[in-house]
Amino acid sequence: PPVQDARRALRKVVKRFEFKPRDARGPLDDIIAQVFPLLQQLVTQLLANNVGTLEAAEIMKLSLKVFWSCTQFCLPPGACENPAVLRPWFEMLHAVLAKPLPEASAENAHPPGQPTEPDARAAWPWWKLKKWAAQICSRFLLRYGNPKYADAEAKHFARDFRTHIAPLLLGPMMDSLALRARGAFCSDRVTHLALMYVTSAIELGPLYKLLAPHLDFLLFEVVFPLMCITPADIERFETAPHEFVRL
Repeated sequence: PPVQDARRALRKVVKRFEFKPRDARGPLDDIIAQVFPLLQQLVTQLLANNVGTLEAAEIMKLSLKVFWSCTQFCLPPGACENPAVLRPWFEMLHAVLAKPLPEASAENAHPPGQPTEPDARAAWPWWKLKKWAAQICSRFLLRYGNPKYADAEAKHFARDFRTHIAPLLLGPMMDSLALRARGAFCSDRVTHLALMYVTSAIELGPLYKLLAPHLDFLLFEVVFPLMCITPADIERFETAPHEFVRL
């Protein structure tokens, strides 16, 4: 569809500026000023209307990829002085991560659920969308969670992020980790990124206080089961030991 083509073209353009230093980001800053409000409005509407189509997931995923590229090297204009300008994005990321997904369903079921085959599930657009949301959150926490290590110009943003945003995102990250403990599906990549978020959070005093009551859950229901060898691991070791070592 044209809307998808437009977003793909936009991602290609902003990706060219992904790692440019601040003094070379003029064209990207102009693009951000024009497209961020439009992307925010579109994603917010799709989430508010609870649109569950694969096309909606693809549109939101491309929007998050644009945000990722635009914030890869430094913050957008105005965010350092006024952190609230990015608040709508983090509220959207929270909503994406917290959105419950339908369980697996038979082929051609209506409404459609997740694929039944594990690899197809991991590649399902809704899990890809959650992956990008978790990836953005994990990177922001790593980069801005501790104001002491943030760039001088971003310290005000980092203080606001640690106080207001990081605790907000911790909830859906923990909920994502709880999926497997409840016997539900969560893709390996989303699980990995949620664990990355928690790993960074443990090093931050305010977030550690929120995590402390749940350490038994993290250790014994999330981390320990992930470390245990599975029948699939044994089969891979017996049939393809080189692949087992690589993974």
